[in-house]
Parts: sequence; C-alpha cells; structure tokens
Amino acid sequence: MRRSNFVARSVRSLLIAAAITAGGVSASGAIVGTGFTYQGRLLDAGAPANGTYDIQVLLFDAAAAGAQVGATQTLNDVVVSNGIFTATVDFGAQMNGDARWIELRVRPGASVGAYTIISPRTAIEATPYAQALRLPLTESVNSGSTLINITNESTAGSVMRLTSAGPSGNFPIFFFQPVLSADTSDGNGIFALTSSDSAYALYAVSSGTGGRALVGINSGSSGRVSTMNITDATNTSNALEVTTVGLGNAGRFVNSNEASDVPTVFATSDGTGDSIPSGTQLNGIAIRGEGNGLRGIGVSGKGSMAGVFGSASTGGAGIYGRTTGGFTQNGITAGVRGDGNGSGTTAVAGFNNLGTAIYGQSSGTNNAGFFSGNVTITGDLQVNGSKNFKIDHPLDPANKYLIHAAIESSEMKNMYDGVAVIGADGTATVSLPNYFGALNVEYRYQLTCIGGHAPVFVAEEISKNQFKIGGGKPGMKVSWQVTGVRNDAAAISRPLQVELEKVGHEIGKYINPEAFGQPVTKSIDPMAGTKVPATN
Repeated sequence: MRRSNFVARSVRSLLIAAAITAGGVSASGAIVGTGFTYQGRLLDAGAPANGTYDIQVLLFDAAAAGAQVGATQTLNDVVVSNGIFTATVDFGAQMNGDARWIELRVRPGASVGAYTIISPRTAIEATPYAQALRLPLTESVNSGSTLINITNESTAGSVMRLTSAGPSGNFPIFFFQPVLSADTSDGNGIFALTSSDSAYALYAVSSGTGGRALVGINSGSSGRVSTMNITDATNTSNALEVTTVGLGNAGRFVNSNEASDVPTVFATSDGTGDSIPSGTQLNGIAIRGEGNGLRGIGVSGKGSMAGVFGSASTGGAGIYGRTTGGFTQNGITAGVRGDGNGSGTTAVAGFNNLGTAIYGQSSGTNNAGFFSGNVTITGDLQVNGSKNFKIDHPLDPANKYLIHAAIESSEMKNMYDGVAVIGADGTATVSLPNYFGALNVEYRYQLTCIGGHAPVFVAEEISKNQFKIGGGKPGMKVSWQVTGVRNDAAAISRPLQVELEKVGHEIGKYINPEAFGQPVTKSIDPMAGTKVPATN
C-alpha cells in the first residue's frame, strides 16, 4: 500500500468537543465516559480512499518523540467511504489540560502487515467552550447567581476532589463521601483567607445527630492538628472561643498514650502579673476559670496522685487562692480549701524539708490559724507571745471570755501535786504514777501545811515512784508539789536550747521589731512587709 495522508484540521474541534463532553453530565443525569467520536479523512494516492482499513490511534505529550499517554487504540476493519471514516476511541482520563498530539498508523483491512505511520502528528486543539475550562484558569464575572453549582446525586462518590502535586496517600475511609476533598503531597490541603470585617475564613456547620462540624487528624510522627494565632498585639479578642448550650463539656482534651510525659493541656502567658494577685486580675494568668452559677467552681481537678498541682519558679506560690466572701460552705469562706472525705485522709497537707511547710498570716486580733478539733505536734512548738487558754467566762459565759497564760520555764518540766493526810506516826507516804521514775529526773519538792503549823519535811526522797513526808501532826493535811525534768527519749533527742545565736538572714532582724522601735522591714517574718490586703 502506498503511504497514506491524513487530514485532521477539519475535525480538531469535533475531537476535543467530544472529549470535554465526556467529562460532564448529560441532561438525563447519566455519567458520560472518557470515550469520544473521532472522524477523519483518508487519501490513498491522492484520491479519497474506499474500503476497510486497520487504524491505530496513539496519544502523545509532544509533537515528536515524547511519551505515549494512555493505551494504543486499535480499530480493525474500519469502513472508509469516499475518504471519510468515523470511530470511537477512549484513552481514559488523559485530557488534564496539558498539550496532546494524535498519531495515526494505518494498514489495509484484514491485513497482518506492518502499519504505516502518518506524520506529522496532529495537535489536539480545544473548542471555545473547552477553552473556558483550560488550565490554568482565570475568570472574572459580575453575577448575582452561583457561578459553579455541581450536584452528585449518588452518595458513593465525592462531588469534587482536588489534588496538588500528588496524593498524600492518607485519604481516609469515610462512612460517607465528602462533598469536597483536597489532597496533596506538597503544601496545604485547604487555605482560606478573608479580609472582610466580621467574616469567617472558614465556616462549618453540622446539624446531624452525632455529627461534627470540624475534624482534624494528624497521623504524622510530629506536627500539630491545629494552630491558631493572633498576630496583632493590640487585638483583645480570644484566639479560641468554645461555647455550648448543651449538657456536655464545652471542651474535652484526652491523652490516651500511657507513655506520654507531658501535660494533656499546657498553657503559657508572657504577661506581667500583679505583685499580689486579685480576684479581678487578668494579666499574667495562663489558665483562668470562672464558675458563675450558684456554688460554682472556677477550676476543678481530679487525679490519682493530685487533683491540682501548682509550682512557682521565681519564689511565688505554687497555688494561690483568694475569696471575697459571699456564699459560704459550712459557714467558712476560704481562698484555698481542702476536704478529706475518706477514712484516714488529710484535708490539707504541707511538706517542706528546706523551709516552712505551712505558713499562715493575719494582722490585728485575727487568727493566722484556726483549728476546730484536736491538734497533734510531733516536733517543737515555738510561740512568740503568751501560750493561753481561752474559755467562756464561768461567771458570764454569754458575754465574756476567761484567758490564762501558761507557766514558762528554762527546762522541760513535769509537775505533780496533791494533798496528803498525816498519819498517827506523824508521816504520810505519797504515791506517784508508775511511769514517774522513767519519765523524770532532778526532782523538786514543795510542802505546805493546811489548817495549822508543823515542821513538815521530806523524810524519804522519791524511790520506786513514792516519797515520805515527816514532821507532821496526826490528821493534818499537807499540800505537796513535785516537779521533775523530762528524761524521756524524745526530750533527750531534742534538748531545749535556752539561748541561741541568730544566723544568716536572721542577724539584725527581730521577731517583734515594733517592740524595739524598729520598722517592719526588720522583721524575721519573710511576709511581714507584704501583708495581704483585705479586699479584692
């Protein structure tokens, strides 16, 4: 067969129009495939060809050489009449906006010989409507109607899927298909911007039961699910605001990784706080909670080790609480309150091996500490002032108190007293508690006659927890008092030091500076110069 010539210029528009139509939706709603009708004119020796021919149609990405795109379309025994033939070809989804060329190869029908390549290749040109969607696409129109309105009546597929560079490989399996999916292996999936006042760069609404308006997943070994920044330092709005009118949590954060060594929620603030925090303070606070309802709680924590943990890196308070009154729980308003509801639990505990475990401060006649119940002290009790008992006055309990001070001593002493009756022989034996000898040493005695005079004396000193009074008159009463210096293991291990030298920061300072005419700044009390105000 002589070399054939193929004329394609007259059919180019039809070719591409068919290809573009194949990617759309017909009026009946059926999905159009990627195949299209191809029509050409074949000349044999300069005259229109007639008969049957085998034709191969190939698609390339260049006018010469280049790479073949899609599979070769082989059309056997195509009828050619007066040089015109029509056939259907389908290269699949290869028309992506990049330039394409068609190459034809022809041989007589019912032949097994070689194909003749018809050259040059013919460039595929777009029709006017197809050029409206040619990429890259830039369009501008003034319309009050929706510019693009696409509906997929099937729930088995997306309406639109956008891929940049290449797919990420992370396309999830959905319970239902998304209307729009953005998939990329390089760059952002969706980037939303707006400069309109009070507008939303991204707005999502879900009204379905159990649905979510917004879901973010990061399956990588690093990176965040979400980042929210306000870049204007004068902006006073919230970076994130979550509101609910339902019965669930406004926010819930869960870390289910048992190997995690970081907090589930971490908040920082670079603002400078007040030197004495107040109830209305907003600056310098990383987390603030408000419970505005009756008996509301601003911040609540629960944990197997601690419900709330606080630490201060610059000498401040790990946990700081304040109350301004109002609603009371069991008649007590407290800046910090602890409740121990289990057997053997402690409501408030303080531990410090280097300083003071619990510090309380008050001014005037107010209490720095109030204990309703028994108090146990396993170490020393040091009091700067009198050690008193205070009771309702026995003569006027409704209107007065009665206060007595304790007796001071330079030794840790125990005192025992009583009244003995002198016997017929002028003596009396006084028995002491059976632990007396084990507890005391260095005994002291006092004897006083009652109702008369007699030269009473200690006839026998304490031995086997008893002593004898002599020199009395039969039937006479004698008041006696015995003291002993403590000799138990606890007292021996911590002997009383009566005079101590001040050391370190104590030197030049006073427990009661005002008693010596010194300013409060001379106080040993580290908080004496920072009295907590009574308000806020």
